[in-house]
Amino acid sequence: MASAKVVALKARAYQISHLCFPAPGIVDLMGRFSKRPFTPYGHPQTATIPIKLGDRVTQFDFTIFYEGLSKTSATDPSRLSYDSSGILNDGRVQASLLMTQRAAPTAAVLDKAINVRQNAYYSKYSNQDLMIRIMQDYYSATSNPPVAIISKPDALFQLLGLAQAQMSDLLSAYSRGSLPTVPTLPSVVSGTSSVLQTTGNFPDTSQSIANTDFAYRTPAYEAQAQGLRAQISLLDQLLSQWVAGQNLPNLPQVFKNELQGIDLDVKRLQIAYLNTILLSPINGFITGIYKNSGDWVQAGEPVVRVEDNSKVILVGTLAYPGLISIGSQVTVTTSLFDAGGSPPIVGNVIAVRGRPDEDDVWDVHAICDNSAAPVLPLNYHFDYDDTSVTIS
Repeated sequence: MASAKVVALKARAYQISHLCFPAPGIVDLMGRFSKRPFTPYGHPQTATIPIKLGDRVTQFDFTIFYEGLSKTSATDPSRLSYDSSGILNDGRVQASLLMTQRAAPTAAVLDKAINVRQNAYYSKYSNQDLMIRIMQDYYSATSNPPVAIISKPDALFQLLGLAQAQMSDLLSAYSRGSLPTVPTLPSVVSGTSSVLQTTGNFPDTSQSIANTDFAYRTPAYEAQAQGLRAQISLLDQLLSQWVAGQNLPNLPQVFKNELQGIDLDVKRLQIAYLNTILLSPINGFITGIYKNSGDWVQAGEPVVRVEDNSKVILVGTLAYPGLISIGSQVTVTTSLFDAGGSPPIVGNVIAVRGRPDEDDVWDVHAICDNSAAPVLPLNYHFDYDDTSVTIS
């Protein structure tokens, strides 16, 4: 253990957070809610406790809160618990709440998304086992489809066979030449005709109408083209059905992924709404308030400063002929506030650098407990004449 000469030494907060909103907006509420148990009407009343300098601030654990945003109600799995009201009135949020922005549009979008998610759950995911079984029955190809039901791939294959058979029969019929044809071109007909004949209840009652269209036609080619177009269309449908059918063996996981995707979209809106609520990531005290209700704030503009003085970092310059390394113990003895008999302050070095232009001069950062009396005020400068430091 050896003594070091104090060149300069002061106490700095262990943690400092200049809190800001990630998006621009207007400051709405400054403070947290409080339930008053007695009112003139006999009902609990919500009041706002405004924040002020010196207020103790409770740390908000963003990571844990984010993980629980997709939690559903214990009694209703279709409903996510954290709509805008659920977020704002959560006990953890209220314990750390400092300010809010005017965020009615953001809250409305979030609440609408949660309602849409609930509707999707009712229509598809509430009875997903039955839906998966029906989808697999309707959209899976089978070699021997049941009589009562035929799957879509089986129907498409049958329709493809019918299109081929129809084209083959039409080409065979047209090749017989029963229609009037152009002598030199058997595949071309000179006209088509249709006959409508009606016979009444009496022997002499009859009606006959004949329509004749004189235009060159190619029925055989037309039938072949129609058949090929039908087959091309069916092949496209078969390919689309095959691609869609790749999910069928894994529908439980597909359904899970789809619902999780909906929840993640909602989670983005939940976080966007949470970003309009100013919460502290550290424990400490409010040491600065820069905005008031109704003020406009830019994104990233500090609005509240929170400092944690449960520990302090002693920042100073020491003249010491030996080696100071990270982890070395620092013992500071001083007369705080010109009062004698102050207990020594003990800490550990967390950062140290030597001066490039001076020998045996060190810039030192040491962390010390600040919970026992007397408590060091932040930015307290030690009097180097009444302060001694030992390094061990």
